[in-house]
Amino acid sequence: MITDYVFTNGNPNVYDILNNLNSLTSIYLSTSYNRITNKFTFTRVYAQDANYFNMYIKPINSGTFLGLNNNVEFLVTFSSNTSIYPINVVTIKSLSIGIDGDISFKYNNMESLNSGVYKCSDLILVKFIDVYKNEMIKYENVDGCESFSYDLGNRDRIKYFTLSVYDQDGNTISDMSDYLIHLQFTIRKKDETKQLLKSVIEYSKENYLVSGHIFDVINKMFNLFVKLISRSR
Repeated sequence: MITDYVFTNGNPNVYDILNNLNSLTSIYLSTSYNRITNKFTFTRVYAQDANYFNMYIKPINSGTFLGLNNNVEFLVTFSSNTSIYPINVVTIKSLSIGIDGDISFKYNNMESLNSGVYKCSDLILVKFIDVYKNEMIKYENVDGCESFSYDLGNRDRIKYFTLSVYDQDGNTISDMSDYLIHLQFTIRKKDETKQLLKSVIEYSKENYLVSGHIFDVINKMFNLFVKLISRSR
């Protein structure tokens, strides 16, 4: 006999999962939580007979919530069995915002995901989860927009674009809550890259000449000082 159970959708903590699990499976097993080891202990309570000899838990996509491996059977006995791994209710470690549509970037990078998939990067923001549960995630722009500044490939037209939110593995977070993001597009009538590079080169030349002149002055002063020392002797 196989029975499917679905956890209540939401943003639970470990005790919410424990209560939800016990309410769903109280006929078949009892689950307790060890706060020190951060693991669940599963104990079978359903009577054993020829038709129901062994009992297993097989998580489909909730393995991190239970401390077990997804799609792997875990035997539950009357003598209790402890979960393999510590419980992890924070499965999303970082948020990534990608942009798509009638928009492209120059010098686009290739992005490598944990699943081994490579794709052209569409990311415009990556933010690690560095706050406690249910707290607001904020990007405070302490670097003055230097970390997330991109050069558009199609400067002449942008008809539309879409934003998507991913986790650290590139999985789309379809039930993402409301968020605020400020995007600024600076569109110039012509590509000023060459002119900027030329200005940088001219500026570097001037710095080199000034540095050389300063070195000559210091060298002449040093030689004069040596001559004065020699005469005083």
